[in-house]
Amino acid sequence: MRRWEWRSAVVLASLAAFTVLSGVMGRHALFGAFLAVFVVAAFYLRVRHAPPMQIFELRNFSRRLSRIVYLLLYLVFGAVLLAHRPVWPIRDLRATLGYGIAALVMVRVLAAWLRPRLHHDAGLDGAGVG
Repeated sequence: MRRWEWRSAVVLASLAAFTVLSGVMGRHALFGAFLAVFVVAAFYLRVRHAPPMQIFELRNFSRRLSRIVYLLLYLVFGAVLLAHRPVWPIRDLRATLGYGIAALVMVRVLAAWLRPRLHHDAGLDGAGVG
């Protein structure tokens, strides 16, 4: 299968999955699943397809990923509060916030899990994650 055929198949499958899952799971759970897949995929891609990380690079990577999750939460909350007819009812934003907090915890857990597997520099061992 050619590369462009593979990409178009993935896009079509993603759209179909989004349509089905939004009806079954609801918007909040779908947003939480998106955040979880995003965080895990970002860690996977960084570990598998980039040069080996040092501890300080892991710290910077986890901070950058956390900022993206915060930005997505701000965008969702801002869109709901600015819209005349909210996409998500305001009372249901607690579920969205809960999924966002779970994604942030997942960033920390994955960073802590990855830390012992990194190449250590003598002077950077105490830098830690976060």
